Amino acid sequence: MTGTRLAAAYRDVTEADLASASSHGLVRRAKADAASGRGVAALSETGEFTFAIDGETARLGVGGLAKSRCSCPSPILCRHRIAAVFALQGQGAGLSDKVPPAAVPTVPADAVPADAAPEVPPRTPKAAGPGRGERPAVPSDDGAASDRPAAVGDRGSAGSAARQPSRRAAAAAVPDWPRRVEALLGRIFATGLSVASDRFDRELADFAAAARAAGRPDVAAGLGTIADGLDRARRRDPASDVRTLLVDLGLAAAAAGRDDAFADGVGNAERRPAEAAAPPLPPDMELIGLGGHLWVAPSGARGVTAAFYDTAAGIIRHATLVRAHGQDPGFEPARGYFDAAVWGHVLADLSGRRFRLQDAVATSRGDIATARHGRVTAAEPWAAAIEAVSAWPVAFDDWSRLQAHLRERLDATAASWEEAIATAILMPSASAPLERDAVRHAVRWPIVDGGGRWLGLEIDAEPAARARIEALGRLTEHGAPWAVVVAAGIRDGRIALTPFALIERTTLALDCARPAAASAASEPTVRIAPPQFAEDRSGTATERLIDDALDRILTLAEQGEAAGPAVHRATAGDLATAVRAAALEPVAGLLDRVVAASDAGLPARWLRVVFALAATRHARLKLPLLRRVRA
Repeated sequence: MTGTRLAAAYRDVTEADLASASSHGLVRRAKADAASGRGVAALSETGEFTFAIDGETARLGVGGLAKSRCSCPSPILCRHRIAAVFALQGQGAGLSDKVPPAAVPTVPADAVPADAAPEVPPRTPKAAGPGRGERPAVPSDDGAASDRPAAVGDRGSAGSAARQPSRRAAAAAVPDWPRRVEALLGRIFATGLSVASDRFDRELADFAAAARAAGRPDVAAGLGTIADGLDRARRRDPASDVRTLLVDLGLAAAAAGRDDAFADGVGNAERRPAEAAAPPLPPDMELIGLGGHLWVAPSGARGVTAAFYDTAAGIIRHATLVRAHGQDPGFEPARGYFDAAVWGHVLADLSGRRFRLQDAVATSRGDIATARHGRVTAAEPWAAAIEAVSAWPVAFDDWSRLQAHLRERLDATAASWEEAIATAILMPSASAPLERDAVRHAVRWPIVDGGGRWLGLEIDAEPAARARIEALGRLTEHGAPWAVVVAAGIRDGRIALTPFALIERTTLALDCARPAAASAASEPTVRIAPPQFAEDRSGTATERLIDDALDRILTLAEQGEAAGPAVHRATAGDLATAVRAAALEPVAGLLDRVVAASDAGLPARWLRVVFALAATRHARLKLPLLRRVRA
């Protein structure tokens, strides 16, 4: 029976799927390895298919490629696991005399409560294409799950490689998938987040495929994040954050229902509407290179973003070299910064220089495209001056003005909150020594503005960031620079600032050190002083009210069915009274609907409240201001 399940789990994984998570060259090598006869395949006592070759052992389980393992240190889908897939597919008949066709589960019509979502006329799924011989796959209900497990995207593993091609081809035929996604998320909420069945993982994977087929990668990414969060909660992973998981449920439910615009009503009423297309770039721009920022996205994408100040427009423009998770495994962003030709130069040569860029093309996000037209002319070294930089609209010596600026720049739809990023120049009046923040596992650099407000800049204390910490320690050892270039993003419901360049006589890079120097770095050269500051997390009364409301909703989500409908309605009534007193009428209105909802519709109504609370909190993003704890 184990052999049957293993064969079924990997039967439909194609070379294209494997190449999308690695590379075509790696797949060709792995296929040759599997056919060479050098490998040793076996079925272990734990029910895993093992394939040993070249001193490494790959293990495939019924959980799909996302749950597969290998003894090699590769952080992505390696050739050993790919070869194991080919070996397993070649021995499928040997593992089981008969591999049954995959079950086609269905979702009963009564799985979606009538008051949880608007009625949508049912549509008949399209028939399978000629020669396929398969019915369209429909995401399963809890009581009719398929025996063939579908791999859920794992940021640290194969991810997209395990997408079932037959399901992907039929995903567009899934009727009313947005309404069913909302119903599924409601069932997860009602079950208890920390004890939710792993059957939900398969349904989330099915609906993620349907979302991708419908052109909604934001929904697909959100469902993958939820699956990862549920898995962490079940394993009691210390890194699990169930409150974040609750918010992810609310965001995904809103995104599935295309409710991003609802944030305008419950959050910042002055949010700028998203533009349909980025405006074209001027044909001739004068730019100043401000260094580059290395980053890794939650999706596993990695890249380097170079920042340039546009002297005519008074804004900071960006150009990015990026690869998606599993794409081009040999790509190293730091080396690309020095080696990849962009506009006739490499990005590293443009840092600290004033130059003209002609005939450049904008990306869909408004950045400068690196793979299209554009040429650099009249490049010369840039001599920085305090008076000139302080007059730039993107330079700040007052953290209150900085916070208002970043709130506007980081404004985005709910699906993009964690991906929003902005660049700014800070001009501190003084700074304190670097200190280690044990809570956030980061190195913090406190800087102060002219009004005496301390702000904490952060660098993750990971091995990959050692070169950045070393450079910062070396450059600040004999005094603070007069300007710092930072990348601003959203982390843990607040604005996080990461320095990637300093400005003195010119731009001094912290990220993107020369590859030889970066590989030689081992430990920071400056001693990390004992903490003298703590982040001010007191917040306003409204922020504390929002946090309290989320905590009370989380209590209901963790209790699952143990909390009866009466408890849900009583909690909603109490919260409605509290938020109405704080003038949060849109949220109060949603809580009133929870009170009036049917028993079956309570989970879906709660998720709308969670989204409203998250959007309200997002509109009040704050900088990580510090307070002294030691003189």
